[in-house]
Amino acid sequence: GEAISLRARIDGLLGTLGVARRLTFESLFGERPTRGYVIVTFLAVLELMKQHVVEAVQEAILGPIVIELLVEDVRTVSLDLLEEYDG
Repeated sequence: GEAISLRARIDGLLGTLGVARRLTFESLFGERPTRGYVIVTFLAVLELMKQHVVEAVQEAILGPIVIELLVEDVRTVSLDLLEEYDG
């Protein structure tokens, strides 16, 4: 499959979360994700958490992990990504 850049994946997540505001972690991966897509998605979520754009919430033990948007407007998010991931 084609490689997806970390930047592109973050932009994709921000687009989706900008509308939905919250999503289960599982739903971010789609139906049959490739290994590279899983890794890039995971790194994108970690990066957004590190920048305090999203938070991960688990309301019950062993319950679904929910990714919640913390910013009002995703267009205000500017990330300085030092390195790209090439899976």
